[in-house]
Amino acid sequence: MTDFMEFLYQHYIRPYVEAQPKDDGDTFRASLCENNQTAETRKDVESVVAFAATHAFFAGSAHRIGTGTGWPVRQRAFGGPLSTGGKG
Repeated sequence: MTDFMEFLYQHYIRPYVEAQPKDDGDTFRASLCENNQTAETRKDVESVVAFAATHAFFAGSAHRIGTGTGWPVRQRAFGGPLSTGGKG
């Protein structure tokens, strides 16, 4: 991942995910994953989770920009959703 993606995950995405309330089932599943791994495997899993979470964030952002349902600053600046580039 790029430096920006690492920064985004460490300072925005991860704290947001960790702040979400967890029920007993979530806690149980997390403890199963954490307690049955070596240090090397735990590092690999964290890297995969960071990669997936960051790309999911970007995919969601791209969807909101493309449909014009998010990012009001962009909508004011450009007058609505992005053009699809096609005719019609």
